Amino acid sequence: MRAFIEKIQKMMVAATFAEAGELDMAREILQEKDDSKATPAAANRQQARIPRATTLAAHSMHK
Repeated sequence: MRAFIEKIQKMMVAATFAEAGELDMAREILQEKDDSKATPAAANRQQARIPRATTLAAHSMHK
């Protein structure tokens, strides 16, 4: 169940980037393998994107 939730979360983050006009970043997020279990650095990268995506969504709502 956790993998399913993480997959949906990844799609939502990609959608947020796409809505903000960051199509390349959205594609990159969707094409990423789920390697967060492989290294702590990969997990940190994934977590770092979520706040940024949320910020972009909030920014695009204020336009």
